Amino acid sequence: GQMGSATASIFKSLGSRVVGFVRSSRPPDSVVERFFTREELPEMLSSVDYILAMLPATPETDNLLGGALLACCKGVGLVSLGRGNICNEEQVTSLKVPVDELR
Repeated sequence: GQMGSATASIFKSLGSRVVGFVRSSRPPDSVVERFFTREELPEMLSSVDYILAMLPATPETDNLLGGALLACCKGVGLVSLGRGNICNEEQVTSLKVPVDELR
């Protein structure tokens, strides 16, 4: 969406590697190095340092990062700017890493 595209452009201009999550496969563009589909989420989550989630609250995004997928995020910073249904808060807090162990 517009928020994600604008945020990706800002982070790219700051020198960040930017990847994205999409419903259907698409080629990279001038800002996003690679787009990942739902089936590729484990690979994406294990390759990033931060996740900026700007997803709408829909049945497709409900608990998107739940269960085994959340385990792929250990040590990853998560900022959820969407509607809040992508993960279970209790599961997220169980993955807290002490500050001195962060990358």
